[in-house]
Amino acid sequence: AVQNTENACKDVNGKGDGSTREMTPKRQKRALASAPTQTTKRYGTLARTKFVEWIVTAGNIDNRPQNPMKARYITIHETANTERGANAEAHAKYLYNQATQGTFRTASWHFTVDDKQIYQHLPTNEN
Repeated sequence: AVQNTENACKDVNGKGDGSTREMTPKRQKRALASAPTQTTKRYGTLARTKFVEWIVTAGNIDNRPQNPMKARYITIHETANTERGANAEAHAKYLYNQATQGTFRTASWHFTVDDKQIYQHLPTNEN
């Protein structure tokens, strides 16, 4: 599967089409004072699949500790979430809300993928 993905993406720069949309998170009383109030989504396609770069904002070390990383391997797992609407976008919103609304849970991941779209949450040079 990884080799097929590499072959499908070998001529793709992965930078998207340059379109962006500013997002302002819903704030809660428990929101982190240091969490930024805006983030940017970048849209594109990757191997004919909708690709959304929605990087978790820095400021919450539980979700984006910004540790430098040189990726050598990938880990793939599923959420086992079979609920209606539990797609890549829903999981991207879940992670984004954790980072911006003060949900203190140490968890993050780089990509969420479903059968229609890909969301990127962390830069590939960080863990």
